[in-house]
Amino acid sequence: MPSQQSDRAAAAPRSRRHWSDAEKRFIVEQSLLPGVSASSVARHYGIPPHQLFRWRKRYQQPPSTESADSETSVPARYLLQAQGEIRALRRQLQEITRETQRLRQMMERRAQG
Repeated sequence: MPSQQSDRAAAAPRSRRHWSDAEKRFIVEQSLLPGVSASSVARHYGIPPHQLFRWRKRYQQPPSTESADSETSVPARYLLQAQGEIRALRRQLQEITRETQRLRQMMERRAQG
């Protein structure tokens, strides 16, 4: 007679998800954005926070072999942080540009009217 534990294990659906390296890097980048909590990113993607922290550690470590141009090589964590900051700055620039356009339109309307 099979045990209840093995019956439960056989009946439980397997929800294990395999993430590509590109997906992992994207999720890690999201978790490194300023003002974003790693736990909320993990929750959003349905992964345990400890898994995200493991990925972060993995992708933030410098490569084990140095490239021929080692003077310009940058540890992955700095690159990921810089990319996240660049995205955030681009969003801010877009918002400021839109606000400037709205203000110019308002000034033009007042000058005409």
